[in-house]
Amino acid sequence: MKFEDYITTIVQPTVDEFYRNSHSSRSAFLACLVIYHCVDYASPNLDRKSVRETTFLWNKESLAFSVIDVVANHIKHVKSMSQKDAEKGIRVDGIPIFQAIFKPQDSDADNLDLHSLYFLIRQAFAFVSSKANLNLS
Repeated sequence: MKFEDYITTIVQPTVDEFYRNSHSSRSAFLACLVIYHCVDYASPNLDRKSVRETTFLWNKESLAFSVIDVVANHIKHVKSMSQKDAEKGIRVDGIPIFQAIFKPQDSDADNLDLHSLYFLIRQAFAFVSSKANLNLS
């Protein structure tokens, strides 16, 4: 599947579902996951190095995509690298990025800040769409 096709057939409908169900953590996680995996389709090669390089570049270009990366990897690894480093006491410059979207664990059962995530998903979707030369946002 081409990058543009992935966006129009997978990403856009998933993001639209989240817009319709913006109080659903499930829809939010799925939207983040499919947006994040745009790097697989946009990378020049499907090898691990190429995907990592594309991810690194996109994270530098878009703060919204960086947060989406954290959420998508949180699904796979339960905690993001940023969160694991903070819990180990490893200090990085600035605020750990996971704190931009996850509420403290002692809050309600669902610790995603869906209000903030709504806008970040919108920005990240516009970002990946622009990478495919699509104007879908």
